[in-house]
Amino acid sequence: VDSPGLGDSNGTRQDVCNIFSIKKFYQEHPTIGHRYPNLIFILIHASDNRFNGPNTSFEKSLKCLSKLNLVDTTHPNVVGVMTHASHLGRKQEKWMSTFEEKSNLLKSIIFKYLNVEADVVALENNADDEGLEIVNDFT
Repeated sequence: VDSPGLGDSNGTRQDVCNIFSIKKFYQEHPTIGHRYPNLIFILIHASDNRFNGPNTSFEKSLKCLSKLNLVDTTHPNVVGVMTHASHLGRKQEKWMSTFEEKSNLLKSIIFKYLNVEADVVALENNADDEGLEIVNDFT
């Protein structure tokens, strides 16, 4: 299931509608209702340095997600995804240290609100623009 995220550009009212719709879907669907989704991807742009703090849109979104009862704490189904990974740095050493630092922060924030230890992966959205080799649709 791919659903609208939180922090919608149409404001808080749209967020509330999205949350209500997702919750209702999982409560009433005849086949998958009252089950956990296989995966929940938490997306964040790799260059974003403003996702840490109780009043950030990101942390508010995680608070809302926690209320939906979709996170499986027994068999964690949450994965953090840092998009636009090339923004982490051009040199391998810089990229690795920045990824480790940001992924540790992201993991701690996810744990704080969702009570699961999430893996974090990097994803480059513009492989062609970055001159990356594409192997089987993956970079």
